[in-house]
Amino acid sequence: MPASRPIGHCMDRRGFVSGLAVVAALAGVTSASATQGKRVALVIGNGAYKNVHALPNPPRDSKLIANALRDVGFQTVISVSDLTRDKFFEALQTFAAEAEKADWAVVYYAGHGFEIGGVNYLVPVDAKLAADRIFDKYPRLAAR
Repeated sequence: MPASRPIGHCMDRRGFVSGLAVVAALAGVTSASATQGKRVALVIGNGAYKNVHALPNPPRDSKLIANALRDVGFQTVISVSDLTRDKFFEALQTFAAEAEKADWAVVYYAGHGFEIGGVNYLVPVDAKLAADRIFDKYPRLAAR
């Protein structure tokens, strides 16, 4: 990763457009099938980062996606922004309880994220990232 680019650098507008594409695909569901089954969504927009580059778009984008999901018939849309680590886990637990009872479950995330060794991580707004130390501790990750 280039030194000038912050950890979990925002993808640009492609992520938002991808989210809209998913919503558009869901809108293609016929009205008969739309009334069948419970649909739930968790929509997260993290932008007010305390220790890394703040992102202005994720909270706005996530609100638009949440509204679009409601418009296509999602009965439960949990829409949250600027989650700390603890609030992130609370939102995930609330969503998991709803998803257990649902026929459809969708998660949309906008904010910083990164991948290490094939595992993706979503970054809460209070995270303190120490990427250089991760590679010092796990040199095999840097070699990939």
